[in-house]
Amino acid sequence: MYRVIVVDDEPLIRERICKKMDWESIGYELVGRFENGLDAKEYMESNPVDMVLTDICMPYMDGIALSEYIYTKMPKVKVIIFSGFDDFEYAQKAIHYQVEEYLLKPVTSAQLSELLLKQKKKLDEERAAREKNNRLNRFINKNQIYLQSGIMRKMMNGSGPAEECLTELREHGIVLEGSSFYAAALRMQKSGSQSSLFQFIIYNIVSEIVRDYGIGYAAFGQECEILILFYNNKYSGREFEAEVASCLEKICSTVPEHTQIEISAAAGTRVSGIEEISDSYREVCECFRHTRVGSGVLWAKNELAANSQNHVLMLAMEYILENYNRPELTLTEVCSHFGVSVTRFSANFKARYDETFSEALVRIRMAEAKKLLSSTHYKNYEIAERCGYTDPHYFGIVFKKATGKTPAEWRKEYGEA
Repeated sequence: MYRVIVVDDEPLIRERICKKMDWESIGYELVGRFENGLDAKEYMESNPVDMVLTDICMPYMDGIALSEYIYTKMPKVKVIIFSGFDDFEYAQKAIHYQVEEYLLKPVTSAQLSELLLKQKKKLDEERAAREKNNRLNRFINKNQIYLQSGIMRKMMNGSGPAEECLTELREHGIVLEGSSFYAAALRMQKSGSQSSLFQFIIYNIVSEIVRDYGIGYAAFGQECEILILFYNNKYSGREFEAEVASCLEKICSTVPEHTQIEISAAAGTRVSGIEEISDSYREVCECFRHTRVGSGVLWAKNELAANSQNHVLMLAMEYILENYNRPELTLTEVCSHFGVSVTRFSANFKARYDETFSEALVRIRMAEAKKLLSSTHYKNYEIAERCGYTDPHYFGIVFKKATGKTPAEWRKEYGEA
């Protein structure tokens, strides 16, 4: 249905047109009737309209001035003028403002119906052309994104010469110029048959955030992965690192909020040359080997990787991921297993992962609980046991504190039917 308004300062004529026409049968919806062009203009500024039927001589704003406004501000809106004046100057102005028809009063319902049906056909054709053009643009944009992503993957995983990839990216609209770079990536939990859909949704969110920061580009990586290449052409080294960190933190908070999908992000070491980007990305992949999805932002820095304490922390996180389902898993046990001081380990763990051992253990257990509640029909006590809790009631308390929902509420909202 196309939205139409009638504008005429003569009440009898205005009402006759509005009431005599069977608008719905010819594909229109009468959405407004006005006694002058100014009222019509004010309505159109905040309401969509497809067709305007207007008189010429009216107070405040006449039909020619209204037509000029529509021609300038709303060129897709069709205008039909009906007037009691057979004046060449009026007709000439109407032609200039691309008025569809100029009718002399009186106008019969039959005449107007025939004319509106003719205009409806034109509106249908224009709408179809716009939709076709929009589909074509979406197709082109989507293919452009995939082409850019393929080149970016080659550059980051080192399977193509860096300079050659740089040239190809430039040909496809991406210019990478900077004094230093970070390779980064985002990993998300798998969502079965919908993984590709969620990957595309997450790509759009990430791409928008990265674009707002103005320091990088996003691309599709492997399954359940989004790549990000950050470049620096305006910050000092520390400022650049802070911007990258801020961007990744925003991504890690925004994506779960809008998709209910847990993610992790990792950034490699800052490098100074395009040819070193693949080295930075290898460090990203190494980061993901030692953590699970949902661990927030991870950083791979050469000085930390060489430090034995950091190696212990990575092994400890791996140990937690492998043993979180054991109720007896404790900080003391982990420290004893690796032969380190509880006090020093706790401080280093907090500095490395920005959470305490207990917080990490609860987060990992809750991530598994959410997955089981969403994808299985296990009873609550069974899920509690699989997540390292011997008391289902206590498990429920921890789950509610972590998610804001009871296990039953979570299953009802996100569980499989």
